[in-house]
Amino acid sequence: MFSGNRAKQQAATAEEQRLAKEEADRKAAQDKLDADNAAKAKSMAELRTNASAAGRNSANQYFTNLGYDPTQFAPDLDSKIQEILGTTATDDPNVGQYFKDIGQSIFNSKQDAFRSNAGRSLNSVFTPDYEHTRIADTTDDPILSDVFNEQRGQADDYITRCTSPFNT
Repeated sequence: MFSGNRAKQQAATAEEQRLAKEEADRKAAQDKLDADNAAKAKSMAELRTNASAAGRNSANQYFTNLGYDPTQFAPDLDSKIQEILGTTATDDPNVGQYFKDIGQSIFNSKQDAFRSNAGRSLNSVFTPDYEHTRIADTTDDPILSDVFNEQRGQADDYITRCTSPFNT
């Protein structure tokens, strides 16, 4: 009778050991997966940091090549870099592609804004279409018509003389 209990106890102990080993294996696999994910996240964070630094250097070089002080574009550059980093997935392996031509993009935006502002300032001094309303575009029509008719008449006379049978 004691041997039956002992067999049950050994079976229960073996089952507990098997379950404990499975739990330990599962925990080890999960720990390895967590470590791999942490390493990948760290690698992606470094990639994003390096890409943004390369984009910043490229933009600064672009501004310098144009003859501008890159520090005057720094706030716009910081804003654009944060916008790019905020709109791209953290696990995007090609994050550097979004920083391509960032300097030119910022310069064009600033230039367009300046041009628009200058246009608004000009419109406040001169009404829109000032060049058409101040002096009508038909003012010179009678003069042009007279010149055209005079030259057309001379040309017709010349052709008539050339084609007449008695060139006189």
